[in-house]
Amino acid sequence: MFRASKISNGSFLMPSFLQSRNKSKNERVSRTAWLDGMRGLAAFFVYIRHFASATHPNIQVGFGANPDNRYLIQLPILHLLTAGPAMVALFFIISGYALSWGPLRAIHNQSASACLQRLSSATFRRAARLFLPGVASTFIVMLCVSAGLYDRGHASINSDDMPGFMEPEPPMFRTEPFIVQLRDWVNCTWSWLQIWNSGGHPYDAHLWTLPVEFRCSMILFMALVGFARTPPRIRLGLLLSCIVYCHYTNFWEGWLFFAGSFLAQMKLMQDEGAEEANMILINTIVTANNAPGYRTISTFCPPHWPENWRFPHCVGAFLTVYATSSTSTATLRSLFDNPVSVYLGKISYALYLVHGPVVHMLGFWLIPWFWAITGKETMLQKEIGFGAGFAIATLCVIWSADLFCRGVDWRCVAFAKWAENLVIVAD
Repeated sequence: MFRASKISNGSFLMPSFLQSRNKSKNERVSRTAWLDGMRGLAAFFVYIRHFASATHPNIQVGFGANPDNRYLIQLPILHLLTAGPAMVALFFIISGYALSWGPLRAIHNQSASACLQRLSSATFRRAARLFLPGVASTFIVMLCVSAGLYDRGHASINSDDMPGFMEPEPPMFRTEPFIVQLRDWVNCTWSWLQIWNSGGHPYDAHLWTLPVEFRCSMILFMALVGFARTPPRIRLGLLLSCIVYCHYTNFWEGWLFFAGSFLAQMKLMQDEGAEEANMILINTIVTANNAPGYRTISTFCPPHWPENWRFPHCVGAFLTVYATSSTSTATLRSLFDNPVSVYLGKISYALYLVHGPVVHMLGFWLIPWFWAITGKETMLQKEIGFGAGFAIATLCVIWSADLFCRGVDWRCVAFAKWAENLVIVAD
């Protein structure tokens, strides 16, 4: 529960990185801290994509796709800043790695009981961990819609000044009694929680990934239980076979989760000096040295995938996590375990949940407001106005995510742990 003193003196409203600036800087960094930092940067890049997509219609197109697409931000590497779908692939493979690391490490330490305990705990808490914050965030969105806080942003994105991708707006029943809006939110939330056939939540379209995360987590946990008593080499092969199976059954999300688990297993073998893991590293370096271009990569996209454009994202996410996991130097990992990345990782889930509402309520209103000051007759004027709106919206997104993380997300985690301790049978 919130401490009354924090609320009364307003310290709760202060971002956590300001509250903790005087704490010891010698805090222990875990071996997998880079995973959190990578997840945090990915969440921030997703926010950039969703903020910019309404005003930049070609933001998803790569450099040189046609003569009209020759902008700096479309160049390789720089384009990652706005590559939201590619970041989703990174989310899923990171989840597979992170969820597998503890159980697999317990197996390598020959502690079957510790592995079972970790998997049991993770399975019990997974639904609450994923869905309770989402229920809370969409409830807040419903209240904001009812209060009219979406009206200005809604009017802006329906104007000719924003010709880009139009994300769905939450259902609005402004002329109806509040109970109508509340009932609609309840129905939408219930449909969203039907995880076997769920899509996005109408009050936040970005939440389509949460049911996918849950389904893939359960499948991965089941596989880890089944593979727990196999030797490391056999387990690595079984995980690879799961990736192949997902590839040929059009299950790209499962492909990524099992790929993350595969990389975690390979890292543990590499740490033990296993020859197979080192050979995979050598083969990857040789392959990367002869990396094909975009046109060649496009020929490898499986035609049986309904969204086969995701295949390069899957491969890219795999190589990104693999390179960072297997490196023996701190240079690459420093991109993800530095203080900024670690902070973004700490608030990454909250950042993913709140960025959409803040962009719709504030961001889409700020851009035309600044255009009224800077003008929008030239590209330079438009980009200056866009940049000013982006700067203010970013501060608000980070602050909101920090508040939501401490006020809701972490408390949902604590509640799930409390509920588990309430019902589990002691060893």
